[in-house]
Amino acid sequence: MEEEGYADGPDEDYKEEWSDLTLEEVILGMLKPEPLPYSTEEGKETNLIFTSRGYGISDFLRRLERHPDLISRPSKRAKMTRIRRVIKNTESIVKMGNRRSAIYHFIPLQHLEELKVKSLTNLVISLLMDSNGTISRDKMFEAVPLNKRWRGDLKVILPRLEEAGIVEDEGETIRCTGEAWRYDALVKRNSTFTLTSRTESLLSKLVDSLSERSANIPGFDMPPPEVVSKSGVIDIAVACLERAIEHVQVGD
Repeated sequence: MEEEGYADGPDEDYKEEWSDLTLEEVILGMLKPEPLPYSTEEGKETNLIFTSRGYGISDFLRRLERHPDLISRPSKRAKMTRIRRVIKNTESIVKMGNRRSAIYHFIPLQHLEELKVKSLTNLVISLLMDSNGTISRDKMFEAVPLNKRWRGDLKVILPRLEEAGIVEDEGETIRCTGEAWRYDALVKRNSTFTLTSRTESLLSKLVDSLSERSANIPGFDMPPPEVVSKSGVIDIAVACLERAIEHVQVGD
């Protein structure tokens, strides 16, 4: 048996571990329902009650003002605008009420569906890259478990990727554009690397080299993106290294 209760307003202070997460991840974590055990009678089976957390923009600001994405913003209005923008771009959050009294809630089923589609989107791009950036529809279906549900999702995913300029649909063949190198349907992960001075210098040179129109990436049909950053160079370098290691024969 499950019942749904509601908790009003913030009940905790800022958590230092939130600083390592994106603002979207923190807001989703605040809103996700919390299962709490309860029992109606002594000795009876324990059930769960799900407490749905609802917050207004001012509640988010009060708890998250120290987050790195907000702390440097010049005014309270700027911070609240940033929070609203993150919420607007997160499909699994719904607004209830008018502007002044609006409360935001998390929709679990919609969130799960969103994660599933985003994971499949990344799978499609991975399959394309494993095939040098181009793959036939038949081979794409062969590479994953064949079921009607996945085929239905694929019919939704491919047009979205084409509209976003990530792939080109050539009928029986799907081809990645250069933008696929830096595209991630899921939340991108921040990483910190300690680099040698020579690697740092090479990264800058590679940014310039890959930004030239004539640049090509050995082993791939897809060019680099039009704008290449240092993190983009790392994405491309790791993909090339993976292919090189994968194709090295034992004993070579």
